[in-house]
Amino acid sequence: MNKNNILITFIVAAIVVAAVCLYLRPKMDANPSTPGTSTSIIDTAWTWQKTVFADGKEIVPKDPSRFEIVFNADKTFSSSSDCNRMSGGYVADGEILSIGPVAMTKMFCNDAVHESEYAQELSRATSHVIEGDELRIKLLKDSGTMIFARAESAETKPAETIATSTPVNLNGSTFRLASYNGTAIPTSEKYTVTFESGKVSAKFCNGMGGEYTLKNGNIKANLIGTLMYCAEPANVMAYESAFGSIMANGTLAQSGSTLTLTGADGKQMVFNVFMD
Repeated sequence: MNKNNILITFIVAAIVVAAVCLYLRPKMDANPSTPGTSTSIIDTAWTWQKTVFADGKEIVPKDPSRFEIVFNADKTFSSSSDCNRMSGGYVADGEILSIGPVAMTKMFCNDAVHESEYAQELSRATSHVIEGDELRIKLLKDSGTMIFARAESAETKPAETIATSTPVNLNGSTFRLASYNGTAIPTSEKYTVTFESGKVSAKFCNGMGGEYTLKNGNIKANLIGTLMYCAEPANVMAYESAFGSIMANGTLAQSGSTLTLTGADGKQMVFNVFMD
């Protein structure tokens, strides 16, 4: 074989190798993630930006920062809306995603506009995909897509809202009863509950306390207290009885410095951090 044939053979071999390498090289993602961002839905706060339906209809929340959802590693999720708190389980396998059943607190808010639609749409999730800082959840029968943004990237969420939405540390904190079943409690009436090292204590007419457990939003405590009767302030005994019932078998939802306790009968007590 002369030198020219050897050179031609070498060039052809090089071209073949290069072509094979290009063919085997993984295709670049058409929608690459932002450098440094996670491609997992877990342990990231997502804010609902809008839902786009197959018929062209759109639902856009007035304040996306109020609709925040977090998927936990233990296959549970927690979410806020423009009024209540939601929680439940989810299953994620590849792009497949199912959410629910969705449990929700039962506060009434005059300005709650899209809460029921939001909860219903979550329960109709079938799959998801993350594109950069955007989470898209597809709904049953390709009827629409819920679009979320990473909380820290959502332009519609002011920095001060992010700061105040961070839950205060439950352990070591005292909260004052602010409302009962939607009725505001006068600030002069200081009914309080304190959480400390696995124990809860409260003061209404009587003082009471005991150990408590809190798991996936469900709270349980065996309370022991004094047995006085107080005629005043008005309704104090009703508040005390409701608190005892909720702590026996209820739910606790926390949003920033606010706690919402809900009983199996739907009665609800809202507490704010107490600064004496």
